[in-house]
Amino acid sequence: MEVPESAIPETHDEVPIASTTPLDSDSSYIEEFPPSARAGQPLSFHPSIYEQHLARLKTQNKELWGSFRSEEEWDFAKWLVNSGVSQNKLESLFKLPMVIQVQNLNLSFTSAKDLLKKVDTFPKGPEWHTFDFKIPGDRMDANGNPEVETVELYSRNILECIQDILGDPTLKHDMTFAPKHIWSDESKTERFYSEMWTGDWWWETQTRLPESSTIVPIIFATDKTNLSVFSGDKVAWPVYMTIGNISKATRRKVSQRAWRLVAYLPVTKLECFETQEVRRVKGWEVYHRCMRHICEPLYSLGPESDGVQLLCADNAVRRIYPFLAVFTVDHPERCLIACCKDNHCPECEVDPNKRGDPTPSRSRSRQCVEFIDAFYENPLIEHEDIDRLGLRCIEQPFWRNLPVFHVFKSFPPDLLHQLHKGIFHCHLVDWCSNVLGKDEVDARFKCIPRHSSLRNFTKGISKVSQWTGRECKEMEKVFVSVVAGAETEVVVCARALLDFIYYASFKQHSTESIALLEESLRVFHENKDIFLKLDARKTQHFNFPKLHALIHYADHIRRWGSLDGYTTETAERLHIDFTKALYRRTNRKDYLAQQVRLMNRQESLSFWTNFVEWAKGIHQDKVEYSDAESDNTDSDAESDYGVDGLRTHQAKPQEDDDAIRLA
Repeated sequence: MEVPESAIPETHDEVPIASTTPLDSDSSYIEEFPPSARAGQPLSFHPSIYEQHLARLKTQNKELWGSFRSEEEWDFAKWLVNSGVSQNKLESLFKLPMVIQVQNLNLSFTSAKDLLKKVDTFPKGPEWHTFDFKIPGDRMDANGNPEVETVELYSRNILECIQDILGDPTLKHDMTFAPKHIWSDESKTERFYSEMWTGDWWWETQTRLPESSTIVPIIFATDKTNLSVFSGDKVAWPVYMTIGNISKATRRKVSQRAWRLVAYLPVTKLECFETQEVRRVKGWEVYHRCMRHICEPLYSLGPESDGVQLLCADNAVRRIYPFLAVFTVDHPERCLIACCKDNHCPECEVDPNKRGDPTPSRSRSRQCVEFIDAFYENPLIEHEDIDRLGLRCIEQPFWRNLPVFHVFKSFPPDLLHQLHKGIFHCHLVDWCSNVLGKDEVDARFKCIPRHSSLRNFTKGISKVSQWTGRECKEMEKVFVSVVAGAETEVVVCARALLDFIYYASFKQHSTESIALLEESLRVFHENKDIFLKLDARKTQHFNFPKLHALIHYADHIRRWGSLDGYTTETAERLHIDFTKALYRRTNRKDYLAQQVRLMNRQESLSFWTNFVEWAKGIHQDKVEYSDAESDNTDSDAESDYGVDGLRTHQAKPQEDDDAIRLA
């Protein structure tokens, strides 16, 4: 809703409405990376993983549904496994008299054990491995020896996970392999930012690589999540991974299989140490040690290396350079990764007492690693830089020797926790409620006119203790009208912050929209002291991390593209399918090992379901092609389809079978 003109005086600056040109082929100019570099170009071609499986089935004279007798039985088995019912419940199902009586259906399995054995014959995803880390403590056991705690890391080879995603034919039309600059016209008047490949990072990194190189930006999402519902302390710490070559719209859809569960990090109390402070420090070191193990294959694949040749979804073999690029995590985990204290910014060197200032501070640099190294060389001397920068002295941070990776620039803004549930709900709504009164705010929300695109808060908002991101977004739509009539600066601040939130949420940015984003933040900072004057903010400063983070938004958009591709909402959704749903199907004992097995079956079924649909489509295309050919018997044109209805590739022969070693 619009704010009444009388509510905003002419003496205050207003943020104009952004008008960005749509990014499409008719209204934009695409600047490709210099052709001489052959960025993203194939080295050769090879049958896709689906084509390989189809050829194997034809050679072995097998049906598409593998060890199942028919398509109907395959569909029934798939439903049983995907239903989420535990193995014990499935066993009881097969023992029901009604089910026994209908065994004349001639099912090839009569128990849950038989069913799961058949499912386990399908191709699996990257293999899981368990690694034990022994942590010697400072407590002594009964024999006078230091207590040792063993923690388990469940992880997969990250290169195999990358190959699994890159080679998925269902994602063929959703991948890009080279950077681009998108402009409004050939004169390059205005630049657009949307996908990761339109940002500065990809283009700048590509210039450091040899010819015929393809960058695969790795995106990690990690977050602890509670598994116990009402009681208990069961916690999992999953690490999810996807790649920036996939469009952000596809990455946000969990059903598209664009994400892979890479690891379960150990969650331990480290009771082998005496004090809570030591346990906390050792917990940080365990995290970095585990992440170092997960990233192990990446350390040797820098710009000076030959990369690794992998098969992509479009049947092309490319020279891949997998670089860790982005972490989508909340603030505490950002500080854990960046080795800085929670009251410091993980991106810049701002003084904690000046985080509410609009003036940018110097970005953190690799010099922070040198300070940490100096601390471990001489831990007894005073290190002023360690305290000034708020560094956590963690020996050997996992990102220290990762090629290309700049840890302090790897944290794109978190729209969910920083803006919708943070700046807006936890701060702006609270401040304005203190100005107007909670009862008045509730009354104004109740009076919002009904409209199909608006939510009706018939009971107000003050009595609700927990809000979702969706509900916060609904509140944002009408909040300016709710505060209309309050002190002028309050309305200006509310409007400026909401403008910032909406600009930050754009799916496509331009140089104009970024400038307006920065302008809206400037307007807020110029007027924010009104909340201190009215005692609406109880602490007499604005030095909190969520507000300070807004100053970095524009730089991240230029570096990574629009921010909707990096929201932690995706990780929250992944928790449901990849962690919590699996936990509910376990017996709660040694649950991570059970979850890993369930994940294997889930991925196998998903992969084979997509393969069956693809194979059916190939068969249908072949039938339609044959019908068209019979209608044109005079044509002597040579078909480019093989005997199986698969398109043949005219490509140079493959010289080294090891080049496809991960296919």
